[in-house]
Amino acid sequence: MVDIPTNIVEKTQGFTGRVWLLPKLREWSVDPKDHLLLVTGDPGCGKSTFMAWLAGAGQSPRDTEARSQLEHIRRRIKAIHFCRSGSGNTAPGSFAQSVAAQLTRAVPGYSEALAATLPERLQISVLQQIGTVNTAAQVTGVSIGHLDFGSIDDEVSFDRFIRAPLKRLYRAGDFAESLILLVDALDEAARFWREAYL
Repeated sequence: MVDIPTNIVEKTQGFTGRVWLLPKLREWSVDPKDHLLLVTGDPGCGKSTFMAWLAGAGQSPRDTEARSQLEHIRRRIKAIHFCRSGSGNTAPGSFAQSVAAQLTRAVPGYSEALAATLPERLQISVLQQIGTVNTAAQVTGVSIGHLDFGSIDDEVSFDRFIRAPLKRLYRAGDFAESLILLVDALDEAARFWREAYL
């Protein structure tokens, strides 16, 4: 499950969604002409609630086709980050830590790829005692309970903690499906950059 703030989850109760956007999002997720998709709208129009709805909060549509399109998108969403001014989470390091923590839970093999790309920052010992494993069960080799990136420079955090492990994972052939990372309120993150660097 991705990390959605409680106050935003509450807004999805009774949210009817934006069903008319689902065919466009599904088409983009299957064959993206661009790896980035920007959803814009006026303040208060429901963008954050829509992102939470896409990520799994709230009810699915009653219409069978719309429900199928939403489930297709939800299966690919592996992390979500809500940028909030004044919260401290708009810094690139905080963003990377949040997304990487979600990817360790959602993407098989990501923990191992992260550990392999950061040997100087992680100390990992693994003790496994495996009894019977049922059909369709999953056994995890490395589980990272908490990530603390400490003093890693903001400008390299995305590359070190998200891009490099994902690149390693895909190159190894251990993970082949496309995934979606949702980021809400990028304008809030832009404020961080203006205040920090200008």
